[in-house]
Amino acid sequence: MRRQSFLVVDDHPIFRHALLALLAEEFPDARLTPAGSLDEALRLAPAQPPGHIALLDLHLPDSHGADAVLELRRAAPHGRVIVLSAETRQELQRRTLQNGATAFVPKTADPRLLIERLRQLLGGSDALETPPPTPAPAALTLRQMEVLVELARGRTSKEVALSLGLGVETVKTHIAEIVRRLGVRNRTEAIRIFLSADGQAAPRAD
Repeated sequence: MRRQSFLVVDDHPIFRHALLALLAEEFPDARLTPAGSLDEALRLAPAQPPGHIALLDLHLPDSHGADAVLELRRAAPHGRVIVLSAETRQELQRRTLQNGATAFVPKTADPRLLIERLRQLLGGSDALETPPPTPAPAALTLRQMEVLVELARGRTSKEVALSLGLGVETVKTHIAEIVRRLGVRNRTEAIRIFLSADGQAAPRAD
């Protein structure tokens, strides 16, 4: 059986590590390649084996939204692209699929849905439905992971909001939910757990 390969493209190091950890847990024999920018991904993608899957964050400093899918597909037409995005506008989803993405997964979705989509794709499904943004009670959503990554960088709620394009109250809501789900008393404890685990407070798929 051919060894599966994943190219993980995200500019946040801790969040990128969390995705890699999730994939390593679910696909222990897979080849995992990280990329911190679109430019790096474009350099690495051609060397990926046929049938590889790229998990692409649309909001990279050197990319322009859905156009990143086109660039990645041109660089490596022998691979497939799954878009991860905090934006869920229908127009954006439509553009990414038109540009060659195999699937569009909201970052607010339960990480188990991402794993399910990957398993479907590996099982031979060519077109995958976009999962609804419904998080599981026992897991951090991908969006919550992004907020936690920003907090771990020492940013305030306002700075997190600016970085992720959210409202401050929305960020505070995410923080409250992170605290609840991790079973801690405040954001400081959540950050301490996250960093002491070396990023292993990752979205859980169990």
